[in-house]
Amino acid sequence: MITEKDDNIDNLLLLTLQEGIPFVPHPLAAIGAKLGLSEEDVIKKIQYFFESGKARRFGAVFNSQQLGYKSTLCGVRLEPENIDKIAASLTPYKSITHCYRRECLPVKVSTDISLPNLWFTVTARGDLYEKELASIKQTLSKKTLLVLPAKRRFKIQVILDPRLSHQKALASLHHSFNSNALRIDTPALVLNETEKEVVRQLQDNLSPATDPIKAIARKTGLNPMEIVRLLIKWKETGVLRRIGLILYHQKIGFKANAMCVWKVPEAKVEQAGRHLADIDSITHCYERLFTESFPYNLYAMVHAGDEETIRSFFQEVSAETGLTDGLILVSVREYKKTSPRFFCEDIV
Repeated sequence: MITEKDDNIDNLLLLTLQEGIPFVPHPLAAIGAKLGLSEEDVIKKIQYFFESGKARRFGAVFNSQQLGYKSTLCGVRLEPENIDKIAASLTPYKSITHCYRRECLPVKVSTDISLPNLWFTVTARGDLYEKELASIKQTLSKKTLLVLPAKRRFKIQVILDPRLSHQKALASLHHSFNSNALRIDTPALVLNETEKEVVRQLQDNLSPATDPIKAIARKTGLNPMEIVRLLIKWKETGVLRRIGLILYHQKIGFKANAMCVWKVPEAKVEQAGRHLADIDSITHCYERLFTESFPYNLYAMVHAGDEETIRSFFQEVSAETGLTDGLILVSVREYKKTSPRFFCEDIV
């Protein structure tokens, strides 16, 4: 019989594994020791998280820009009767990692009925990026595609605390690393072929029952300490965000998510972006390019237990920051959600 204590341990472990494993011998044993679990217990629980549908992947999360990749958010307005068919034509693109149908949640502002309702992200190697976008535009035929790359990134930190998924006040809904300083893009690193192979191995779904460092060492010819030093360097320079558990948010209680957008004067974007990034319940915060048809430049992603909680949060945050012209674009269907694949373009 599962007890409340078991649930608490599982939730703490889910949170800890999202934060990332330490780069030490037997990292799962080190994590288990903090929670009163053995290494074997942790391995069994990770396996259970996958079997129960809570876990999506156990592997590395990289900064795509520093690996030489370009990313953008795209949106397109489609007739409701065609949206499923067109989404199905887009999801086979390996460069498209996330694809959602989003609808505007009514708030105290007027909304344009022609708002984009299919949103997706594109991540492609820098030299292939424009070609990939051109192919996607061709697939969309005569539909107008909004391409909205980020100008500044204020926060990207998807760490969700399952113990708080039913909380109605979002002030402390998510756990974060306090890494909310303005992030400035840096030039891409030039990796050799061995280092690229390390990236390929780490982005796969790692087995918790096998020491990933030793496994990668065997495949690359590096010794384990060389790999550890490489991971530490990548972590310190921001190339590697973490190696940890990536979850299906809906399965741990976060049933609703929304992209909140605001029109913000350029002179106020940084102040507003920094304020939003300091709110734990916001997982992503960007300044993006805007267009005449979609004149919103500040974006924040929020996850919660239900749509009404997101609506209340949006109104509260808008009031706190003095942002008066915004929209809530709530996800009503998920067509695709994967992690980017790096250095795999030429691999059959």
